[in-house]
Amino acid sequence: MAWGKIDDKLYSSPKWMTVSKGGKALWVSALSWCMAQLTDGAVTKQTCFMLGASTKDARSLVEAGLWDETPNGYQFHDWLDYQPSREQVLAERESARQRQQRARDKASSSRKRHGVTNTVTHGEVQPLVTSDVTVPPTRPVPTPIESATGRKRPARPLSPDWVPTDTHRAKASEHQINLPAEVEKFRNWAESKDERKANWNAAFTNWLIRTAEQQPRPPHTDLWSKEGPF
Repeated sequence: MAWGKIDDKLYSSPKWMTVSKGGKALWVSALSWCMAQLTDGAVTKQTCFMLGASTKDARSLVEAGLWDETPNGYQFHDWLDYQPSREQVLAERESARQRQQRARDKASSSRKRHGVTNTVTHGEVQPLVTSDVTVPPTRPVPTPIESATGRKRPARPLSPDWVPTDTHRAKASEHQINLPAEVEKFRNWAESKDERKANWNAAFTNWLIRTAEQQPRPPHTDLWSKEGPF
């Protein structure tokens, strides 16, 4: 999870005070969206609509000097002077992943030193207790899932070779979800939590469904409330 920074004096900034109410709401929402998608402050016109804003709201930010216009939409002014770049966020995530992996490796090594091993005697496997210390499991044993053939499917960690399916791509396109960003967050979540699943494709499908449900919806427009010639 990445965090966007807001100056504690923003409320009294001369530029901010000239922005419309809708423009201020758009600026805050777009800041959150940019940090989630790691766009380095780039905001598309479609994103503004998705966040419930109008062209007038965006124009208010441009006129105040808080946004710059671009061929594809808008750009937060001087983004990298105040917010971390995409490269910085990804580097910090990788560093955290490596720290977590080292911690898991250390814990695994400790369990092997103080746990139970097996030795073979006359063709039979006999337990050999190397210590009186009982080490509790670090996580509950996953319950296997039955497949269509009736056989149990063991839960496994997410494979490094796992990629989204065509069904995932279609669902992401349907809901206008940034698929590469969600894949990265899904993989970071699975690795940081040491998750194990019997069906990772189904798990990612549920992930996309939750992401779609959490996306801001365009404001409702009541066509019957508009004034007209009739």
